[in-house]
Amino acid sequence: MEIRDKILSEYYGEFIYPEFNPGNRVYERYNAEFSQPISNTDSTLYLPLTDTDNFNFSNYTYGMIPKILGLMDTSPLEVSGITRLANQPALSLRGQGTIIGIIDTGIDYLNPAFMDENGNTRILRIWDQSSNEGRLPATLQEDILVERLNLNINYGSEYTEEDINRAIQSDDPYSIVGQRDEIGHGTFLAGVAGGTPNIQNDFSGAATEAKFIVVKLKQAKSYLRKFYFIPEDVPAYQNNDIVIAANYIRMYSEIFQMPVALLVALGTSQGSHKGRSILSRELSSYVNNIGTAVVVAAGNEGNARHHYQGNLKNRSQPEEVEIRVDENNPGFSMEIWVSAPQVFSLGVVSPTGEVVERIPARIGNSQIVDFIFEKTRLYVEYDIVEGQTGDELILIRFREPTAGIWRIRLYGNNVNSGVFNCWLPISQFVGDGTYFLKPDPSVTITNPGMADNVITIAAYNSSNGAYFQDSGRGFSRDGRVKPDITSPGVGITGPTLTGGFENRDGTSYGAAITTGACSQILTWGIVNGNRSYMSTTDVKSYLIRGARREEGYEYPNNEWGYGKLDVYNVFEVLRNS
Repeated sequence: MEIRDKILSEYYGEFIYPEFNPGNRVYERYNAEFSQPISNTDSTLYLPLTDTDNFNFSNYTYGMIPKILGLMDTSPLEVSGITRLANQPALSLRGQGTIIGIIDTGIDYLNPAFMDENGNTRILRIWDQSSNEGRLPATLQEDILVERLNLNINYGSEYTEEDINRAIQSDDPYSIVGQRDEIGHGTFLAGVAGGTPNIQNDFSGAATEAKFIVVKLKQAKSYLRKFYFIPEDVPAYQNNDIVIAANYIRMYSEIFQMPVALLVALGTSQGSHKGRSILSRELSSYVNNIGTAVVVAAGNEGNARHHYQGNLKNRSQPEEVEIRVDENNPGFSMEIWVSAPQVFSLGVVSPTGEVVERIPARIGNSQIVDFIFEKTRLYVEYDIVEGQTGDELILIRFREPTAGIWRIRLYGNNVNSGVFNCWLPISQFVGDGTYFLKPDPSVTITNPGMADNVITIAAYNSSNGAYFQDSGRGFSRDGRVKPDITSPGVGITGPTLTGGFENRDGTSYGAAITTGACSQILTWGIVNGNRSYMSTTDVKSYLIRGARREEGYEYPNNEWGYGKLDVYNVFEVLRNS
């Protein structure tokens, strides 16, 4: 079996390891066969899978196990100032000379929304991670840029602009470009961010003259779905694949010498919510590059009841967290984060009243708990000094949980502030019937929305001005301002896989609109030479300055950030300053 086939094989597990060196003893320790660099500092190790039930913190650190992200599901363009900016004669900003980067479910490249007036594609590259039918993204591996970015990609299939144009003209297009978007999320996002106008259907993307680079992510492997209890039929993606996808787009931005507005409309409730995960760190590094604007959706967990914040005030008494679990739930995971130097431990009371006494918190302590009168099995993992934050992480996994109210009792071994936070998985992974009985809607922005300097987008309804109730809310767990701004995310029109158009709600679509607005700013700054050294930090600053702020609100706040997106007002502020 070739390496590229092993990477896609379910028989090989993937584990993230920082600053990988082929001579490192980690190769022998984990029986690794080979590695795939995903950035300058991190690689994915590939291990033959044997016992997938033997994942615990004594064998693998929390950071090594890939995290799983899911989809974040008057005219919005007019209220955001995008149409006005495109039609302003002296500016006429439509994303000319820029790239919109999409990391998602792929793209329907045959849709006219991604063609110019001559019927030619506006897509420069497609990398399909899920299929090895085409050629590897290896044609530029000797290029100095590839060497500097440490990219030597060994899986998936790459298609060029020329390939796509040949496919468009062919009677059998998929024999030339085999990539398909079977889900439609990526196609919709790309259309909202930069789709070609369709007057008949009253549709237009935000940056209608930008080019596209698209990465279709491969689905998360089954062993990880099993570990996190994620259903097989739910779209789910690994953070290591997203990291290498972001660097792939960055590479081509530099090769084509075109600025890029990168959209990440995927999210997870896993992680510290401090912006310290490998994906958050990589995007935070990405934003410092000239000619970039990184936009991330805040997620749709604000109303899901999947976050709990508690305070263990009395050291002699445990704090009890109640979780309602619905019928026929095959399993779910839960993370508890406690800021250093505190150390907490836990006990459990099942819905039938069976009590698990306090399980001591020790480094690398992994416990399996079986109940006498019910089929439930609990896996409890302590990571007292989690490697990315220094905080304590307690990971609980429930297999075949009994329906009803579960009570998690938290005890403090070393109490300081007493504050702790708990997160259940995003709604797509755990459903609507499992939730905290006393939830806290704050700190519900999904990762990587907590990453430093990326432009994190919440959503509102542009038809009535109301905040979108499902939109993730800030701030970050360490008190940084998130979200940054709020964009229309209700009733957003985009292209479907059937050639038509429909309306959808979600922070993904607000982030897509903002990505188009960033493309407009990059055209003005870099392509037109008004600010040649513009980075994400600059673009975010412009958007914050131009954001509309309502009377009666204090800004920034944990729902609206610094206000509502108004890219035209950015230039009004510049003119009047």
